[in-house]
Amino acid sequence: FGSVLLTLLNMLSNGLIGLVIISILIWQNPLILCVLLILISSLILIFDKIFRRKLIELGHQRNEANHKIVKNIHEAIDGFKELRILGNEIYFRSNLIEGAKLISYCSIRERLLSVAPGYVLEALLVFFIVSIIYTSQVFGQDLAQILPTLSVFGLAMIRLKPIAINFAGGLTTI
Repeated sequence: FGSVLLTLLNMLSNGLIGLVIISILIWQNPLILCVLLILISSLILIFDKIFRRKLIELGHQRNEANHKIVKNIHEAIDGFKELRILGNEIYFRSNLIEGAKLISYCSIRERLLSVAPGYVLEALLVFFIVSIIYTSQVFGQDLAQILPTLSVFGLAMIRLKPIAINFAGGLTTI
């Protein structure tokens, strides 16, 4: 409950900051902002739709592996004398190693899935800026005219990127 509440409060504060930035961007260029919001929103929804189930499944697997390790250690400690006499340490050691490998596998996948949206969003934002420059050149606009807008959007993206990543992570947590 505590982590969900903290996540909601974090999403609320980031949402307020995002609204202020978006209102400045509306004032600067509403058309470019609409395209940017559609791109970022669709990216967040796609990642949430695709990876939410996988993250939940990996979390369950990791919890089961942790439970298996604790159970294995408990049984090994309880029967330590019998294990030494009978020579069955290999069985418990192999179970322990198997559980540790599963925890490692799940942790790596969870980390990868939680970091990937940031890099994809960054690539999307760079593509967005380049496409704005390209579109302005195709329609014959002078680069000096579009440069202030690009500067404002570039600076806004520096702050909106962590907000979008936190929002996507918050959706996964909730």
